[in-house]
Amino acid sequence: MPLFFRKRKPSEEARKRLSEHQRHLDAERQRLQEQLKQTEQNISSRIQKLLQENQRQKKSSEILKSLENERIRMEQLMSITQEETENLRRREVASAMQQMLTESCKNRLIQMAYESQRQNLVQQACSSMAEMDERFQQILSWQQMDQNKAISQILQESAMQKAAFEALQVKKDLMHRQIRSQIKLIETELAAAQREAAARGRAPGNPDGVRSQK
Repeated sequence: MPLFFRKRKPSEEARKRLSEHQRHLDAERQRLQEQLKQTEQNISSRIQKLLQENQRQKKSSEILKSLENERIRMEQLMSITQEETENLRRREVASAMQQMLTESCKNRLIQMAYESQRQNLVQQACSSMAEMDERFQQILSWQQMDQNKAISQILQESAMQKAAFEALQVKKDLMHRQIRSQIKLIETELAAAQREAAARGRAPGNPDGVRSQK
């Protein structure tokens, strides 16, 4: 059951008791009024009889005085009963109001305690979130540093590979130039040898040279 229903129940019970007591008082007052009415009727009847008797016995003054005293006594009795009823009702109302005020103060204290606890929980949650955010930012910073380091290492390795490839290409070009130079040198020496051989073939007294010309 929710808290505010449990806290409201005593006040409702107090109002219920007050209402039942009020109905009881109303019923008692009605009963007394009926009794008073019956008594008044009886008194009226007695007065009538006494008047008749007084006429017969000529004692009306004493009878009327007795009846007046009886009436005064009944009025005093009713006045005392009504006063006690009003006092009792006032005490019940005051007690119910005091209980309602007590319950209201208690509910207010509970509400204040709840608000204080809720604010503490909110502050703790904010502090935890701030700490988690700080840790997350630190992890991101570390990841960024590792990523930058990895990128730098990749670029460095790529530059080294490029330099090695260029050096290999230069070495390859140098070997090609050396081979071409050697081929050219061999061709030059071969051409010189052929020219020298041809010159010897054309020399006088050389049968080979004569045959060569034929």
